[in-house]
Amino acid sequence: MPRKAIWRPAKAKEYPALGICVYCGATEGLEDEHILPESLAGDALVLPKSSCRPCASMTSAFEARYTKQSIGIFREVIGAPTKRPRKRKDNLGLWLADRVDGEIRPLGQKQDWDVDLVPGLYIALTMPLPAIISGAENTEALDCQLWTWGSYDPTFVSGFQEGGSVHVGSIHPESFLRMLAKIAHSFAIAELGISAFATLLLDIIKGNEPVSNRLIGCWHEEMPPSDALHEIRVDWVDGEVGRLLICSLRLFCATGSPRYLIVVGRDI
Repeated sequence: MPRKAIWRPAKAKEYPALGICVYCGATEGLEDEHILPESLAGDALVLPKSSCRPCASMTSAFEARYTKQSIGIFREVIGAPTKRPRKRKDNLGLWLADRVDGEIRPLGQKQDWDVDLVPGLYIALTMPLPAIISGAENTEALDCQLWTWGSYDPTFVSGFQEGGSVHVGSIHPESFLRMLAKIAHSFAIAELGISAFATLLLDIIKGNEPVSNRLIGCWHEEMPPSDALHEIRVDWVDGEVGRLLICSLRLFCATGSPRYLIVVGRDI
């Protein structure tokens, strides 16, 4: 599959201005909120006047930790959106490393590669179903595994036949899962309204609650690739703990990526 085919700009959806911060309730100094980070979907889903400046800075920080450190190179390779399109490069500098006794040791130097040769590595996580849905005992310890999808040019690999490694991305689980929580929370409010449910995700988004498997998890069946860029929806589900609002979210579906189930809130 051509790597550029992974990126197909999503159709924009317009929501009415909210006039209140969806994270803290402030009503002054509000900015437009990109429900899906702009670096993942451009202006596809924007909730006008719904995030105050301090909250926008907070969410931007953990979003950037994922979109830059984890999939920054992937985004360059597939031509995903950027706020600075004029800074796109024909060449990417990758950090070099050696592997000694199974351990990767950075060399502290970069090598430039043609962007069309650089591996497009998409990095995410897989997890069990949210504990609040499965009924599993919840602990503060996060149960997650690395999930990756890669596309590369054989010419690039041939340059490492005699050994050596390059760094193309890493993932910080807490930042990634806080980003998923933020997307689910703001999307549910955009679709249903700020008073339609009792929210459960704010403490995770703000970093006041440790990220665990209680509210965020994965659909347990393997998902085939899809032509959609990203998939997101919210549904009410009846369960043993009452009626729950669930956000189903999948990013870069052409990679066969995991489908996340995020428990947004309870019926009020």
